[in-house]
Amino acid sequence: MINVKNNLKDTTVKSVTLFNILGQSLSAWNVKNEDQTKLQIPVGNLSSGTYIVKVQTTKGHISKKIIIN
Repeated sequence: MINVKNNLKDTTVKSVTLFNILGQSLSAWNVKNEDQTKLQIPVGNLSSGTYIVKVQTTKGHISKKIIIN
């Protein structure tokens, strides 16, 4: 499960994309119509390793590196 926390009232999360460490897109979710304060995105069948989550908002893009055990 990927948890995205949005505390900003004037910012909307548009989409979330999951990449592997090589930059290949694995999954993408359109979350514009979801609850914006605490997004929970289910991910299954991922191998242990390092991934990059890219969050597109109305104010820009944010990328974070995550590790799945």
